[in-house]
Amino acid sequence: MSLQGKNVLLFSPEFFGYGKAMAAGLETLGANVDLFDTRPDNTAVTKIVLRIAPMLLAGRTRVYHQEILKHHQHNYDFVLVIRGEGMSYRILKEYKKASPNAKFVYYTYDAIQENRLVLEFKDLFDRCASFDPIDCAAHDFLEYQALFYIPKYAQVPNTPFETRAYDLSSIGTFRLDRYQAIKSIEGVLEKDLKRYFFHYHANQTIFKVFQLFSSAYREVSPSDLHFQPLSANAVADVLKESKVVLDVQKSHQNGLTMRTIEMLGANRKLITTNPFVKGHDFMDYNNICIVDPEKPEIPSDFFATPYKMPPAVIREKYSLASWLEQLLR
Repeated sequence: MSLQGKNVLLFSPEFFGYGKAMAAGLETLGANVDLFDTRPDNTAVTKIVLRIAPMLLAGRTRVYHQEILKHHQHNYDFVLVIRGEGMSYRILKEYKKASPNAKFVYYTYDAIQENRLVLEFKDLFDRCASFDPIDCAAHDFLEYQALFYIPKYAQVPNTPFETRAYDLSSIGTFRLDRYQAIKSIEGVLEKDLKRYFFHYHANQTIFKVFQLFSSAYREVSPSDLHFQPLSANAVADVLKESKVVLDVQKSHQNGLTMRTIEMLGANRKLITTNPFVKGHDFMDYNNICIVDPEKPEIPSDFFATPYKMPPAVIREKYSLASWLEQLLR
C-alpha cells in the first residue's frame, strides 16, 4: 500500500532519535507527518512518575494532548502510537473522534509485563503489534513484528574484515544484569582478542547510592563505567572498526533488541544472549553466535570468518521503510 500523500499522526516517546527517524521514514515514503512525544515532556522525573504513579500527571498529560488536538485537528489517514506511555483510553477516544476515518495502529518494543497499556486500550486500535513473540502467542490481538534498522546502519562502510581495529565491541547503557553477562562472556574470550566495551551510566551519584546498598553494585569496577555518552560519530567509528558486536538483552526480554536488527543492516557479526533469533529468516550461524551468559561458549573461528551477506530481500525486509509499510499496511 502506498503512503504517498497520506496524513499520519505519529506518537512516539523520544528514545535515541528513533521517533524522528520514523517520521523521516514516513516522509520519504511520501506521507505528511505530525510527530509528537506521547508524554508532556521528556524529563527523567516525568518518565519515572508515568511508570510508577501515572495518575499524578493525568491532568497535565490531558492538557498537553488537548493542545495537540486543538492545533492539529486534521482528518488523519493513520494514527500511529509507539508504546503509548502517557496516553490514556480517554485521550485516545478524543483522537478517534477527531479522525473518525483514520486507521489506528499501535506498536510496542516492550514486553507486556513492563508496559500493560495496550491491554487497556487495545479495542481502540485497528492493529496492535509487538516485538515480543511470547506476548504475541499469548494474546491473539497482538501481531508479531520485529524491530528495524534506520538508514545510517546500511551506510556503515564495509571495510576489510581483517583490518578492523576491534574483534569485539559493545556499547550500551549500564544495567547490572547486562554488565554481569558481559563480564561472564568476556571471561571466555581469548586474551589476544581486541575489544571495546563502553558501559554508559547517566548519573554517577545514583550509581554511588546503589553501591552503598547493594553488594552486587560494589563488584562493578568504576573504571568500567562512563558517565558521559559517546557521540553519534564516535559510536559509528567503533562500529565501522568492529568485526563482531556483542548484544545482551534484558534478562526477562524475549523480543529481539534494536541492536540485533541494526547489525543486520550494518553487515556486522553478532554475539547475542537471545535464543529467539533462531526463528528468524536472517539467522546464519556464520554471522550470529547465541550464548548462554551463565555458560558462554563461542566457536574458536567465529572471530576469524568474515560476515556472510544475506540475500538482499531479507536485509531490506528489516529496513525502516519496509517496517513502516508493513506496520501500516
